[in-house]
Amino acid sequence: MGEKGIVTLDPIWGLPPDTFVSNNMIENTMPVATITPQVPVFSLGLSLYKTEKAWPQYNELLNAHGFKLRNTPIKVAFLADNFPTDTFSNEYGESFINKITDIASQGAGELAQVLGARTATGAVRGAGDVLAKIGTALPGGAGALLKKVGTAAGEGARSTEAALAKLGSGTGLGAGGANAVGLINRMLAGARVDFPQVWKNSGFSPSYQLTIRLYNPAPGNDYSTKKYIIGPIIALLLLATPQTSDGQTYTWPFLQSIKCPGLFELSPSFIGSTAVIKGGDQQSIAYNQRMGIVDVRLDIGSLYNSMVVGKTKGIEGGRPTLQQYAKVLAEEGSTAEVYDSPISGRIPTPVQPPTTASVQRATTRTVQTTTPTPRVPEQVEDTFDDLVDRARGFLGL
Repeated sequence: MGEKGIVTLDPIWGLPPDTFVSNNMIENTMPVATITPQVPVFSLGLSLYKTEKAWPQYNELLNAHGFKLRNTPIKVAFLADNFPTDTFSNEYGESFINKITDIASQGAGELAQVLGARTATGAVRGAGDVLAKIGTALPGGAGALLKKVGTAAGEGARSTEAALAKLGSGTGLGAGGANAVGLINRMLAGARVDFPQVWKNSGFSPSYQLTIRLYNPAPGNDYSTKKYIIGPIIALLLLATPQTSDGQTYTWPFLQSIKCPGLFELSPSFIGSTAVIKGGDQQSIAYNQRMGIVDVRLDIGSLYNSMVVGKTKGIEGGRPTLQQYAKVLAEEGSTAEVYDSPISGRIPTPVQPPTTASVQRATTRTVQTTTPTPRVPEQVEDTFDDLVDRARGFLGL
């Protein structure tokens, strides 16, 4: 299983088992995201803190569980079942002017509506007329008093209307002054003014759910189960699990920088939830109860709630910007040759087309023989280590 029992994980997790010449085609057709664990570092300014790579801390934890990475950053191939979605929103609401203009009480507005009045003076006049009629209908001193109060209220309202009209014309503003006085009169009766809404806030809500399907080609083999199932699961859970130093208290998990060229980039980001679906959607479980397939779903979010745009350069803290967003969309991932180059770090099975090696001439005929030209893969050392690890695992060494 490698040095001191440490299992070396594949460079890309989530690819289907080797299928010889189509290996590179599989890698080319699946989106691959790179993940870098990060830790916060305090920074002066409004960003509060920045993030930096945390490979030493991450590798130490991974090695303590019996696994190690072949290379960094972490690469995961995910299914195209729920492609990343970005949502941009703007929130608008009432301005403070709306609150200032709500000068009428709820009772005054309701009274004006019941009396059919459109102005405050009209509501008072209507209320006085009602009281006067009630007083007329009632016998005795109480009726006379109500009639007197109602009559006085009605006359007072009429006098107030005349005074307001005179005030509006005497402001020197002409029709504008009269309109302002009339507006106040109507607002005191519960009238509303529809002012335009103002901007309150903006939001950026990336919805990234990566489904990484892990395949176990030999569930009956301990080494295969560790290398293709247990190792990647532990490595992914290390990114989202809180850490402890004393076994009793725990602190925050790693932050991440996650990027998939042409699709998205979140730096810094966090893993909100992780779902380990044992057996996958196909419920692939071997006879010995070991898993043949495991789906690991990561829900990824951004530490920032907004995306900004502007001419300012060097925005602190890795805040999402429209410039960076457009740059990532214009990028493209690397593609491997379908027939010539093996997948980096995986068992190479390149096709070797025959070439003319020599031509032997005889007195009676010409004989042409063809021999294959050996092709040396680019990552010979990684491939050899992988072969040795597999051999030791199957032999139980």
